Amino acid sequence: MLLVLALLLAAGHTAPANPVVISDRLDSQPLTAQLDQLEDPTRQLTIEQVARQPLPFTPVATDYLNLGYTSSAYWFRLRLRNDLAYPVERVIEVEQPYLGRVEAYLPRTDTEGFLYLAAGDDLPFSIRAVRHRLPVFPISLPAHAEQTIYLRVETKGALTFSAALWKPLEHGRKDRVHTFFLGAYYGFLLILLIYNAAFFFGAHDQTNIFFAGYVTCIGLFQACADGFATQLQEWFFGGLLVEGLRLRLVFGNAACGMAALFTRKYLCLQNFCNRGLSVLAGVFFSMAAIAAIAPTQTVARISTYLMALGALPGLFSSIGPLRQGYRPALYFLLAWSAVVLAVLLNTLRTVGVLSPAIAWPSVLHLGTVVQGLFLSVGLVARVAQLQQEKEAAQAEAERRTVEVSLSEAFNRQLKQANEELNQALLAREEARREAEQRRAEAEAANARLMELDRIKSEFTAMLVHDLRSPLAAVKGTLELIEEVLPGHDPDLLELVRASQGNVQRTLDLITDLLELARAESQSLSLDLQLLDLAPLLQQCIENARLGAPHPLTFVRDLPPNLPAVAGDSRKLERVFMNLLTNAAKFTPPDGRITVTAREVVGEGVEAGLSFVEVSITDTGKGIPAAELPFLFDPYHQGSQGKRQVGFGLGLAIVKRIVAAHNGNVTVKSQVGVGSTFTVTLPCWASKVGQTSLAAPELAGTGDSGEAVFT
Repeated sequence: MLLVLALLLAAGHTAPANPVVISDRLDSQPLTAQLDQLEDPTRQLTIEQVARQPLPFTPVATDYLNLGYTSSAYWFRLRLRNDLAYPVERVIEVEQPYLGRVEAYLPRTDTEGFLYLAAGDDLPFSIRAVRHRLPVFPISLPAHAEQTIYLRVETKGALTFSAALWKPLEHGRKDRVHTFFLGAYYGFLLILLIYNAAFFFGAHDQTNIFFAGYVTCIGLFQACADGFATQLQEWFFGGLLVEGLRLRLVFGNAACGMAALFTRKYLCLQNFCNRGLSVLAGVFFSMAAIAAIAPTQTVARISTYLMALGALPGLFSSIGPLRQGYRPALYFLLAWSAVVLAVLLNTLRTVGVLSPAIAWPSVLHLGTVVQGLFLSVGLVARVAQLQQEKEAAQAEAERRTVEVSLSEAFNRQLKQANEELNQALLAREEARREAEQRRAEAEAANARLMELDRIKSEFTAMLVHDLRSPLAAVKGTLELIEEVLPGHDPDLLELVRASQGNVQRTLDLITDLLELARAESQSLSLDLQLLDLAPLLQQCIENARLGAPHPLTFVRDLPPNLPAVAGDSRKLERVFMNLLTNAAKFTPPDGRITVTAREVVGEGVEAGLSFVEVSITDTGKGIPAAELPFLFDPYHQGSQGKRQVGFGLGLAIVKRIVAAHNGNVTVKSQVGVGSTFTVTLPCWASKVGQTSLAAPELAGTGDSGEAVFT
């Protein structure tokens, strides 16, 4: 250490470069050409030695410094001068995200010494001076002051360096633009990955899974090269596990290996080329494994040239299929030419051959995007050509099979064909006569059924009309009598009210008969609209509670985000009122009726559809299992229903209204426990492709959506 220091001192001292004068008019100022540099071969120099001893700094004098692969650390000295009458805030940005470690030493204004800040690809975001993918250091300069800032850079990869001074606001704007383009780039790669993975699971073509693997590896390689390696590790693993350069080498070699496998399958190569690309893929995957454990700088030197040269076999492999008229090879050649050119340019920039006038990392982004577009088109063309070749081969094979079969047994098949033809003609004639006879019988039976249905409908309509009008007049007369009766004759008043009840039940029977006749004749009309079931169910529950023959407890569990259905509100109200009325009728006093609603997902042939399921559960005596299959038949009353007032039409009407909505109604019951009627209706989104309504919030509803009424 002392020997190196003595040699440095003996080399003499170079006067520092002119200071960078901070301008208030410029958004950014290049700093690289204004820096002084000092090589530290032992990487042992401290800031006290660098700042206070006359070490041989030399001017950089270029806007972009490329030192290639080096094991030395480098110190950079920067003098800043603020001639303005007020203090300024600035940001020093090192423009290379892949540098391993960048340290900044800022002079303290209150005490002697330096403020230490650190960033770089080897440091987690959580301990960097600024949480940024690039090494960024905020500085503050007092008015009419000059400061000397020192930067120390150490990396295991190729050392390229450039820096700029930014206003904080303009630096943020520049970052947003860069973030947008990086987001678009990685979004494009993600779309390619998802598309090819989905295509593989659908078509089972290994070409797509190899391409998806290549896109994944190249995306991770670019993410590490863009400075996101440590951030991704902190997100997924909670801390820094592997240095960024090592990850770049692993993913870069793995991407080349996947590219070799993809090339072999995409171009349908055979014999020597096929085996050669398989060996090349093995070499790259071996290098990826070595990069995970070997010294990174050694592997980096080898991988830089190997990845550049390894792209050439894939490029040359497309020439043969292209000459043979294999059209997808043209897209492959264009795609691989773009990425090979980008890799070569980046390699030449890394080893210092090319000028840094162009943002070479962006060339890699552009090259992979162009490659992805051409290969996507090529994959489509490849599938189309393979399908055509397959169809042509199948047609040729079928043609040859038919020719061979005909030539071997033509006479025997001809004789057999004649016999079968005669038998077929006889059978066909017999079948035709039977079909004609059955068709005539079916038409006669159908005409008879249609006539009977017409007579039934006309009779029902006539009966309803002839009965409803006089009954309505009787009901009105009874209501008038009730109003004018003297208050001191309660017996007569009770008799009038009993008559009103009988008249109303008769009217209800007439209405049920008409509704049932319409449902059976397929003339039930629905006024479909976007319908939120929650308010409708709440109103039905309230009406059932008020009309219950004895005190009951009503419990509802209606979620606030229940999807909407396409339904007729009046018809569905009748469905739920019939079910709630039946539940109240057969539930003993102080019993419990529970109404729940939820969204369910279809299964089997209904997969991908969603439904709203409404269940009404009572604590009545239950229904015997033998009666359940006939419960929804017209005029059928169970053993319990025969003790109640009714005609056995309510559940039949319920079933037909629900069926008209493309829904279903089921029942489960246990004697002594109770019954549950479940109505399932398709959601509006399942029928017409629109979104559902958001259910309104209800007073008295808890977090679970359950409310209790008594």
